[in-house]
Amino acid sequence: MLDHPKYEEICGYAVCDKTKAMLAFLVYLDLTENKGWWNVSLKPCEKLRSVIICGHSERDSILQYVFPEHVNSSVNVKLFRTILSTLKEEYGATSVLIAFVSEDSTANYTRIDDGLTLPEPPEALEHKARQQKRKMRRRHQRFVNLSSLPHNQARYSLTSTKQKTEFK
Repeated sequence: MLDHPKYEEICGYAVCDKTKAMLAFLVYLDLTENKGWWNVSLKPCEKLRSVIICGHSERDSILQYVFPEHVNSSVNVKLFRTILSTLKEEYGATSVLIAFVSEDSTANYTRIDDGLTLPEPPEALEHKARQQKRKMRRRHQRFVNLSSLPHNQARYSLTSTKQKTEFK
């Protein structure tokens, strides 16, 4: 893992120590591999002595900024204010996700906004729930049991149930 190109890139910025570099790398991996973020990039920040991860949580969502922090570090409102004001100055960010990473590489994300933000309306939440159900239904339909095939052929295919699959 220490020879991964992104880890080497983070260490090459020389804005933080090896511990902070590993935190940023773990958050980068979590966002790209587990969360499926789009266009994830790394930005060194001298003022915060850390690497900022930015990307899109969904294909058509706004750019989000993530600040990696160790779960046992002491944080306070002043630190949050410093992070938010620095990102606002440098990138025009109005919110930031703080990624608290533990020793077992588990990451918890906390959103910090500049000022008060309105909650999403119930219609938007219902729409997101419907999209998630539709996505899960499509995922489930991809794997079609082809039990009528002979034993020497694949038993599962990445096709929809609506399509006919023929193997020769």
